[in-house]
Amino acid sequence: MSKKVLITGATGLIGKEALAFLKNEGFEIYATTMGNTSDKSVNWLLCNLFDDNALTKLFTEIKPDYLLNFAWITGGDYLTNEKNLLFRDAGFKMLKLFRENGGKRAVYAGTCFEYEITPEIITEKTKINPKTLYAQCKNELNQMCSTYAKENGLSFEWGRIFYVFGHNENPTRITAQILNCMRKNKVFELGAPNNLLDYMYTKDIADAFVHLLKSDYEGCVNICTGKGILLKDYALLIQKLCEKENLVKYDENVKSTLTCVGDNKILSQKIGFTPKYTIESAFKEILNPDFSK
Repeated sequence: MSKKVLITGATGLIGKEALAFLKNEGFEIYATTMGNTSDKSVNWLLCNLFDDNALTKLFTEIKPDYLLNFAWITGGDYLTNEKNLLFRDAGFKMLKLFRENGGKRAVYAGTCFEYEITPEIITEKTKINPKTLYAQCKNELNQMCSTYAKENGLSFEWGRIFYVFGHNENPTRITAQILNCMRKNKVFELGAPNNLLDYMYTKDIADAFVHLLKSDYEGCVNICTGKGILLKDYALLIQKLCEKENLVKYDENVKSTLTCVGDNKILSQKIGFTPKYTIESAFKEILNPDFSK
């Protein structure tokens, strides 16, 4: 079977990391973009995903066998921004065009915040209860696409991503804020030190999604490590690896307001993927060689 894949969000935090894994698996890569890129081994396609005519032309001309959809609003007010509605609608439009042009296997990126967030380990059977516009639109897109795929004989999978860190994050994200303070020798005030979160490196997340693309599993899959780390320990580890001292400050008595740790048994046992990086080994890669003390 042909291995022509169309990837959206290919210049984003996770999408940019997926390109190398797709190449290693022999995919012929087509990627949507709104600007210029330097990777000449990828077929870059200027396309506004909110333009129905442009989307129709894109799928008619490329006729991809696989679709990997990472495109979504991130950073800033992404939890409440009305653009979430546009990405939801564009995501469904893409799936329809994908099927109409001979597509066979689609994998979309969701979020752990589609779930009811409780202190219990979150499995794929945990109750769905999205609280933000971002999570609601993600969940609605999954429901629409899953139903459409079943009714039309299309292979579809939805990967729910937990907490993320990686190279060149949006400066509003907490990891980027911590690193920025370390670089400037400024104190970082941590507001929720005892939150227990499931952090996964973007390269592992991207690798996991390429594994999903290669598999024939259908349904929802947690994209997570299965292990939680206290936010204070996460920040202190970054501080240590940056060879800084006493720049991370917090009140030890502040109680946890969030526990969000996923069960990754389906990812490991059904998909056959195990994360390659620890948080420490990932940050050693992120900080080398461009980090200066």
